[in-house]
Amino acid sequence: MVPSQGNVVANRNEMDFYNSAYCGLQLPAGLGRFTWRVTAGVLYFTLISDTCTRAHVLTNRGWTRTLVAGQPGG
Repeated sequence: MVPSQGNVVANRNEMDFYNSAYCGLQLPAGLGRFTWRVTAGVLYFTLISDTCTRAHVLTNRGWTRTLVAGQPGG
């Protein structure tokens, strides 16, 4: 996966992604809305709506935390 920069806002079980270099569309056009849940330490996203193609990257797998030396928690 290619890293991307952008912004994210989390509110309860909804996470909104915007101003992403991956998408290329700025607000309000480039908004991606997803619900999220953690099950057995794995993060999963479910699509609410997205004008970009983030859903195929975020929703087709579970996500786990990777600790990297020199980064917070690593």
